[in-house]
Amino acid sequence: MKPVAAFAFLALVLPSFAQQPSTQKATGTPAQKTPLLNSQVGGRDLMFITQTIDQLKTLELLALHASVATSTQLRELGRQITQSVTQQSTVLSTLAEMRNIPENQRESAVRKEYIKRLADNSEPGIDASLTELLLATNRDLFASMKNAEDSKDPAIRDFISNFLPELGAQLRTVASVHAAMHPPVTITPPTPSTQSTESSKARVASPAKPAIPLPKAKLREF
Repeated sequence: MKPVAAFAFLALVLPSFAQQPSTQKATGTPAQKTPLLNSQVGGRDLMFITQTIDQLKTLELLALHASVATSTQLRELGRQITQSVTQQSTVLSTLAEMRNIPENQRESAVRKEYIKRLADNSEPGIDASLTELLLATNRDLFASMKNAEDSKDPAIRDFISNFLPELGAQLRTVASVHAAMHPPVTITPPTPSTQSTESSKARVASPAKPAIPLPKAKLREF
């Protein structure tokens, strides 16, 4: 083979050999990625997770306000709720992340309303307002947990069974503090005066006047 012909042959063959490894690499089976731990989150479970995360955020906001309240009992209650909510929020956020449920970063309309209400409230009445909002939020959260007890997701059922007894005790404590700050109003009927009593007796004692008989009318004869 002439040198020129040999050089041309090598020029044609060598690129094909150089491309063979890359072609095999391109046509090879790609490495399988480790899938994220996920479950088939139904609409009901998805609503429970997102709603409960939002309710826990609202409860945490109120507990932080309560921890600096004027009432010693309310301050202690606020610290207890803050500690409990922080732990449960961490568990629920992890559960949502494992199921690829994005966290809503926007402030809810309920929290905006509560923030405005607490900001506009006067100092003497802020403790009473806090107990009202704490009681309402705890009741809503407790109802959400009870409604999801029969979830098909075992992680959600475990979360509820672990947190529900603690939440029930917390709800009873909040209700007790609320009742202490909102005693029932007793309405005392007014005592009748002596003059009105005597006048009523006089009216009862006076005999009724006899009725004046009507004059007899003669029947007209036809």
